[in-house]
Amino acid sequence: NDRVPPIAPSTPSGVSVAIDIYPGEELLVQPSFLQSSSQPASKRTQWFLNLRLPFASIASGMFALTRVRPERDTSTQVVVSSLDDALGEGGVIELPDGAAMVTQPRSLAGIVKPQGVRVNITRHWRLGSLHAWLTLQLRYLVFHGPCRLILKGCRGVRAEEPRPGQ
Repeated sequence: NDRVPPIAPSTPSGVSVAIDIYPGEELLVQPSFLQSSSQPASKRTQWFLNLRLPFASIASGMFALTRVRPERDTSTQVVVSSLDDALGEGGVIELPDGAAMVTQPRSLAGIVKPQGVRVNITRHWRLGSLHAWLTLQLRYLVFHGPCRLILKGCRGVRAEEPRPGQ
């Protein structure tokens, strides 16, 4: 059965987004988006989102990340908010195992993933598209679940599901 699992609707975007991180998970987030975290949680620096894609990590701003892991067997809550952009908002989209989502690299603020598992990312280029050249949107990243993507945008974040047959 090659059916893709359904993706739950995204949480409403907002200036601040509270995210629960459960035991066995970790958050990788741009330091400028980490507003606060509850105790107990350990924080360390992780240099790249994915070691196999260092240039994609740098281009998307996903380098020198703050890694947050809950300590012991308790969950921790993290508040993510843009500290530099007054109009910036964030939203969270959960990708179950087997699901994938295309996003522009600059739209990513962070990701919640299973501990010890590399983020599964594939790259796609649109060099043969006139529209891609006119908008300078030449490269897209595809994130594969299980994970939760923390997306950023000006005046909100909205996810759209493609229509069948398109």
